[in-house]
Amino acid sequence: MKLTEQNYAEIISGLSQEDKISFYEFLSHNLTVSCRVIWSNEAISKDEVIDSMTWINEILHRITAKIRVERLKQHEWKEEDVIEIIFGCANPAA
Repeated sequence: MKLTEQNYAEIISGLSQEDKISFYEFLSHNLTVSCRVIWSNEAISKDEVIDSMTWINEILHRITAKIRVERLKQHEWKEEDVIEIIFGCANPAA
């Protein structure tokens, strides 16, 4: 099943605690790699590089916080809220 904005919460909520943490760790790793790709892309302007990396950083900040919350079971942080934050950062003008 493809992971989409619409089915994200259902799929991720259905994962075990360990798998959920692994998912978010893998996501944060891939976001870090994305920053490197953006940084080295000579086809986009420096302003676009800065803007893109700023929003990826915002998403990374929230995902690493989510990992901590999940690992330490500090409080409930619903997957619906996580995807809303991610897409809010990915589409800041929307």
